[in-house]
Amino acid sequence: MSCGKPGLRNACARQSRTRRRCRLLLPREFGSPEMSQKPLSAAAVQARIDRSPFNRWLQLRVSSVDEGGIELEIRCREELAGNPDVGAIHGGILASLVDVTATMSVIAQTGNSVVTVDLRTDYHRPALGAMLWARGTIVKFGRQLSNVDVRILDSGKRLIASGRVVLMNTAFGGASGGSEGPSDA
Repeated sequence: MSCGKPGLRNACARQSRTRRRCRLLLPREFGSPEMSQKPLSAAAVQARIDRSPFNRWLQLRVSSVDEGGIELEIRCREELAGNPDVGAIHGGILASLVDVTATMSVIAQTGNSVVTVDLRTDYHRPALGAMLWARGTIVKFGRQLSNVDVRILDSGKRLIASGRVVLMNTAFGGASGGSEGPSDA
């Protein structure tokens, strides 16, 4: 039985005598995303970050890459402040840091671009230091969706912000692209 979608395989399972439930599967050439045997190097991840003009403006730097995720650092500058009287980094910059860190955590493992499906950021204290570090840890890596937790710390190792990001792997076919997808962060 075919669901009428050209190029897609069809797997139907009989649920009852009167109804059939059809699942659409991707063509075999898409395969499923897989975690790399070895994560991308810090230099390769840095190159992916620097492809985005916004990320270059943020001046993000890769501190480390491992099987569990990545760590990025950002130097706090005057133009990143939300309120010049206080000097704290703008919350939107912190949310962007959560998003980029999560995105690059998955890209470092797969080499494939991802798109953000959901982003939550919690702000714990003002970011007043000279440097911030964001650590992204992959909580769940799935065929379609991955979940990443991010923690942003200041130089005193105090928690500034934390977040959880849900990302869709573009190699799965949910969004156009692949490793050259529409957005790397």
